Amino acid sequence: MIRVSNNPVYFIESLIVLSRQFGYHFQVENMKDMVLRIRKTCSRCGYASFDAFLEALNCSKLNMQEKSYLIDELMNGESYFFRHKHQHDWLMTNLLPGLVRSQNRPQARVRVWHAGCSRGEEAYSTALLLEDLRDIQDSAAIEIYGSDINSLSLDQARKGLYRMWSLRSMPPACLKTHFKPLSNNYYELDSRIRNKCQFHYCNLVDQSLPGPFCEPDSFDLIFCRNVLIYFTEQAIEQVMKHFFHALKPGGYLILSPSESVDARINWLERVPVPTGFIYRKKVEADHYELQGMVPELSGLAQTDPNTSMELHYLYRNEAKQEASLWSQPVESEAITRAETDQHSALNSAEIIEQIEQSFRDHNHTRVDQLCGALRVRDPDNIAGYYYPALLCIETGELEKALDWLRKSLYLDNNFLAGLIQLAHVYQLLGKVHYYHRTMRTTQKILTNLDLNAAVPHANGKTAGELLRIIDSGGFTS
Repeated sequence: MIRVSNNPVYFIESLIVLSRQFGYHFQVENMKDMVLRIRKTCSRCGYASFDAFLEALNCSKLNMQEKSYLIDELMNGESYFFRHKHQHDWLMTNLLPGLVRSQNRPQARVRVWHAGCSRGEEAYSTALLLEDLRDIQDSAAIEIYGSDINSLSLDQARKGLYRMWSLRSMPPACLKTHFKPLSNNYYELDSRIRNKCQFHYCNLVDQSLPGPFCEPDSFDLIFCRNVLIYFTEQAIEQVMKHFFHALKPGGYLILSPSESVDARINWLERVPVPTGFIYRKKVEADHYELQGMVPELSGLAQTDPNTSMELHYLYRNEAKQEASLWSQPVESEAITRAETDQHSALNSAEIIEQIEQSFRDHNHTRVDQLCGALRVRDPDNIAGYYYPALLCIETGELEKALDWLRKSLYLDNNFLAGLIQLAHVYQLLGKVHYYHRTMRTTQKILTNLDLNAAVPHANGKTAGELLRIIDSGGFTS
């Protein structure tokens, strides 16, 4: 076990350094989680002590690989092909054909930037969509760029090797046409598609950006999905300045369905799409203005790094109370082979049936074991993540509940029961803005459903009944 720091204030100063370097938003109530994540990085990088790692961080002495390990811990870099299917469907039928046709002339080019591209799944998804439009792009050159702050992820993106987990939303015909199965359970993307994408290291919160990203009015389309949620308000403002500079007049900015930009920004206009909005740079926009951003941000990362009073407050109220945590082993989920084998004769549906019965019987240990077995047998099954969240809500472990719910929504961002429970947890935590934002997303999804159809995992309630409960200001758990 590594020796840990006895100086919580030094640790807090390290968080401020991280906020400056990466724009990462820290909340005081998540101090425990930050301690564990940074300790795991310290161990992974082979440092003898926590202090030694913090010193390297504070003095900007971490190498590129160590920074990538740290980013891996702090930010969820997981993605998959054709994520946010409703957006992709709309892009394919409404935006991309017109965009390609408008540039279909000699020397014309269509330029797309995936900011925060992780391992390249979403950038390659765009390349595959445009491949289906090749019959109308005779003259226009298509340039797709991906950028990320994690150099290890960029290396993986360039190789184009993926497991089935990243391909779970891939249409079978597309998988067969563009991927070659390898003997090690990986699939290799066709080099012709890989060559359509270029990947570059880029820290979005830097004052100036490298290479193609600093050219003014040069991109037709910028994707930045599930990135801004990690950033401070100041960092978001810096990123939006870069996007204003890089987008062509009339160009589009696409965030994830759960993210939104404040309507008071003068250079963007909303374009409604299924389950949310995308944004278009106004043709007449000639200067940048930012008066406010969503999501609402507060906490450590927005404090003045030089304010010793703030450090004293954090030390007194959080770090001092949690100092003993720093010497504890890092917890990780472990499903033993014996527990898995115990349920090996059951299929997924039978395991879920037993989970539901055990949950009704309030047999928490049994639910936990069955969910672990289900995740081993069928890692794409939402129930294996949703029911642990319900257990954590029952026991008052709300931060753990958030983690499990986010995992279930990662599998299906339209999972209504998960969204409703996520809003419920935000309400219990007093995060009013996040509660209302999540409920608005839930309403948008419900309005597109058959109002008489029962919603899975919603105690038999129909979409119409849930809408009426939400509209009346009530809440169903």
